[in-house]
Amino acid sequence: WNNNLKSLALLLGFPVLLLALVYAWVLLMMGMGYLPSDGGQGDFAAAGSMLLGYAPLALAAAAIWFVIAYFSYQTIIDLSTGQQPLFNEDGSVVVVFNGEIYNFQELVPELEALGHTFRTHSDTEVIVHAWEAWGEACVARFRGMFAFALWDRNAETLFVVRDRFGVKPLYYAFLDSGEFIFGSELKSLMAHPGLSRDIDPLAVEEYFAYGYVPEPRTIFKRAYKLPPGFTLTLKRGQARAL
Repeated sequence: WNNNLKSLALLLGFPVLLLALVYAWVLLMMGMGYLPSDGGQGDFAAAGSMLLGYAPLALAAAAIWFVIAYFSYQTIIDLSTGQQPLFNEDGSVVVVFNGEIYNFQELVPELEALGHTFRTHSDTEVIVHAWEAWGEACVARFRGMFAFALWDRNAETLFVVRDRFGVKPLYYAFLDSGEFIFGSELKSLMAHPGLSRDIDPLAVEEYFAYGYVPEPRTIFKRAYKLPPGFTLTLKRGQARAL
């Protein structure tokens, strides 16, 4: 979807939802006996009068919803300039990112004071400049829900991160070919023909014990899920988790 279609869906979605809620409310009132349900003209007039009494409240709620949704959509996500993958000024650092950095606006002036230039108003660009300024310690400066993978061409380093509470998932695998693959869903890894489908018996045991497979395991032996609050650094084939 382009931005115009998303804006249209945003504008039309709430009125449709509001009408559905009003209809459900009328049915509930009839079921509880507050509104007559024999279909007479007087009954419908009474129901209409009651609904009109709630019209100002409904309009106020719609206005508040629209303002919050509009400014959240425009200022936090910044779809017009935050396309991914996103690079730094010279193209040596690139990031793919899922989530939101809530305090990115606080970090921008600090990074600009260190000499970094911003080309967008997105939270994604803060990540590449924070990496240049603070390296792996940059994640300690971020507040939000996120998972991202950053490649530094000059340092030949891949830096993979998951937020502290694990709101955004991140799966990865080391293939026999020497490739490293990652994604926000296990099925995205399964799209690669090199991923082994061998089942991990311990993961099966944990699933029946807990109802899910805890990190870092997945149902496959060769695929893993990065635990919340962990990072993975790859450089020339050497990996370490922090």
